[in-house]
Amino acid sequence: MDMNILDIVDENENIIGEDSRENIHKKGLLHREIHVWFYTPKDEIIFQLRGKDKVTRPDLLDATVGGHVELGDSYEDTAIKEVYEETGVKLTSTDRYPLKCTKFLY
Repeated sequence: MDMNILDIVDENENIIGEDSRENIHKKGLLHREIHVWFYTPKDEIIFQLRGKDKVTRPDLLDATVGGHVELGDSYEDTAIKEVYEETGVKLTSTDRYPLKCTKFLY
């Protein structure tokens, strides 16, 4: 069973509760995720192919890096952590990258 605990947020990004990732997805509750896109010097996007065993969107192309923002973490800290875990690239909080918040329903 998935025991990653995530913040539940409202439409304005206010934290209104917490629950497991599994329950949040089942109930369709708003929560925080990050997607990081890598580009080549020729401005080509680098995708990842999701595993066949993934619950959501298996075997499809996706962002270079993605992950859930766990309880109490920030978008920035999560992006830095996930980029390193998935690619080995070490970012720091002084690296500059644009942030954008979007709403996505499963």
